[in-house]
Amino acid sequence: MVDDATERVEEEAVDCLEELGFTEYEAYTFVHLLRLGVGTAKDVSELGEVPRTRVYEAAESLREAGLIGVQYTTPRKYSAVSRETAVRKLDLERQNVITELDELLDRLEPTEGTTEEFGVWTVTGRDAVASRLLEFVEEAEETVVYMTVDDLLTE
Repeated sequence: MVDDATERVEEEAVDCLEELGFTEYEAYTFVHLLRLGVGTAKDVSELGEVPRTRVYEAAESLREAGLIGVQYTTPRKYSAVSRETAVRKLDLERQNVITELDELLDRLEPTEGTTEEFGVWTVTGRDAVASRLLEFVEEAEETVVYMTVDDLLTE
């Protein structure tokens, strides 16, 4: 039986893994294997969320991603890489995708005569506002007009 706090942590971890592109079954399988250390498809499915027949498919995807190992016994046994290894691997993959995207976007040819339109921009959030404002200041040839509510200004 899993307590409510553990269940919430599992669900949040699964949500994060899904944001990284894993299916729900893959995410739950990985999280369950991290908790188990070593387990069979039956062991994973008994923790809930993943039917035993779907554990095999999820485990194969996780093996291909380098996140689990498979011991080809009867029944098969699965083990997750360490949490630290998984996080490093996923972070490296994310960085590689971002680097590739940056290179591809740099190679894109602009369409004819595109210029940024004058007008009003609405941006919310401290980081988004700071980033957009820096962008405007760096690209400005003469003037940047910045409007905000007095209560939002700080020193």
